[in-house]
Amino acid sequence: MSDRLLIAGATVPIVFGLVALVLLQRVPGRAATSSKASTVAPLALAREASGKKPWVGVVVAGSTAELAANVHGRVETVFVRTGARVKPGDSLVQFDVRDTVNSVGMANAELAQRNSELSRSQARAEAASTNLKRLRAGAKWLSKQELDVAVAEARMADADLASARANLGASRIQLKQQELLATRQTLTAPFAGTVIALDVDAGDSVTAGQIVLRILSDDRQVRFAFPPGDMPASGSRAVAVRLTGTDSSVVTTVASVRPELDPSAQLVFGTAPLPAALPDTARWIPGAAVEVVPQ
Repeated sequence: MSDRLLIAGATVPIVFGLVALVLLQRVPGRAATSSKASTVAPLALAREASGKKPWVGVVVAGSTAELAANVHGRVETVFVRTGARVKPGDSLVQFDVRDTVNSVGMANAELAQRNSELSRSQARAEAASTNLKRLRAGAKWLSKQELDVAVAEARMADADLASARANLGASRIQLKQQELLATRQTLTAPFAGTVIALDVDAGDSVTAGQIVLRILSDDRQVRFAFPPGDMPASGSRAVAVRLTGTDSSVVTTVASVRPELDPSAQLVFGTAPLPAALPDTARWIPGAAVEVVPQ
């Protein structure tokens, strides 16, 4: 009998220890569950309050730039590769400046020629005007035909002078354009972002207006669609945005709504900027699907 009491007395602390261990293991789990619920609480509460299905949206870049060659020519240097991160003003692609330098030289030569033509036209116009004045002074000794010829010559000389002045102005504009192009032979990044497409290599020939590079900006926004009438015309336009299939969510404000209804989808489209600090930032990439719920 005493042996049984001893065994029972030894068993009691073990049982209490196991119970305490189980309780200690369950406390962190409850805390983690509480923390997880607080992360998605805004979206969950909004969904329960509205009683409507969340709107479907997608993450997009705030800005997209397609950079093109300014003139016909050859690619001399490429400073970046697809996927490279760039800052505003970073050099991206350098074109061969020799063709542009030749164009500037030709524009200068044409301008000099137009200046010479203007000088000759001015001389002819002055001579024709002087001759006409002299003939008019002695008109009583001249026939009407001779005077009419002098008047016609003076008018033609004035027309040639006006044409020469116009040609000179056009040549000056041409020269300025070529000089401007000579200073724009290096494509630079318009904003901070990521190079998503690079369509040329060093040595490639390009034509004016050809797209050679594409950049997406770092800022992100959400484009989403919703049934007409679901967005309030005034008041709060706050929305909760959640990455589909995750618990990452943020609250933001609708920036714009297209006034017209899409005829094919019968939906209205809106955009909302995303904050710079995002939970699980690496997953908020352009193309990622999201759910949008009004607050």
